[in-house]
Amino acid sequence: METLSTAQQTVLEAAANRDNGSILPLPSHLKGGSGKKVIKALHNQGLIDEIETDIWRINLAGYRAIDVQPPQEVEEENNSSNTAADNKAEEESDISNAAADNEADAITESDLPEEADFEEDVATAESKLANEVESDSLTALFEKIALDHLFIETLQTRNSSQSDFHDVSVWGVKSALQAAYNAGLQASKKKPATKTIQRAPRENTKKAIVMAMLKRPEGATLDQICEATQWNFNTTRGFLSLTKKKEGLNLETSRTRMVGPNRQGSPGSFTVYRVVQ
Repeated sequence: METLSTAQQTVLEAAANRDNGSILPLPSHLKGGSGKKVIKALHNQGLIDEIETDIWRINLAGYRAIDVQPPQEVEEENNSSNTAADNKAEEESDISNAAADNEADAITESDLPEEADFEEDVATAESKLANEVESDSLTALFEKIALDHLFIETLQTRNSSQSDFHDVSVWGVKSALQAAYNAGLQASKKKPATKTIQRAPRENTKKAIVMAMLKRPEGATLDQICEATQWNFNTTRGFLSLTKKKEGLNLETSRTRMVGPNRQGSPGSFTVYRVVQ
């Protein structure tokens, strides 16, 4: 929460001392435009509520912002509002998920993008992810060598002659090349032999990408899969259902609810899908 200004603190403390918690009347020095700005700022921070047009009252958050114990009726009103909102959000989420599940059950294999050979495509997708990680590691290694042997702090282009061009000694260059060569030797000893795939994978590897996501320790949510494949929710649910049956995968699901007592976060709930090896 933003730090309260002196004017905002004064207005909230005055409201807290009134039996009805009214923001009005404002202090005499906060009239006209200055008073409206204070009210707008307090409302934007969620510290006051507009009961009727231009009728403002301090809320539970406002009492807490000035470290004042709120009246019991304010706490009860806040709890009642939260419970009603949470119950409504949970009911809407359950109805939406049930409808989506029914639609997913009606999807057939012909409705999904045509692909084959999951194992080969999954291996390709996993290799792509590994290459991205390896690329980041190489960049970090190159920058370390440049700093240790050439005293260059960064290898990023800065579009400046002073920053992009450096005077280095020949023995510094030799030392840096030797360090890079030694790092390559060490990496070749640690890197396992790559399994040769006889058949080239298909160009469309959306299924493979999904399988790679499902095999991650944290699994994947429907939103993550849809974002990666550009599929809609029904296609994604149908794919998961058919793949589980066709491939015999041990697909584990865990549902997380984000509503209810003592829950924080966005209203609703989500399901995580994960392949158990």
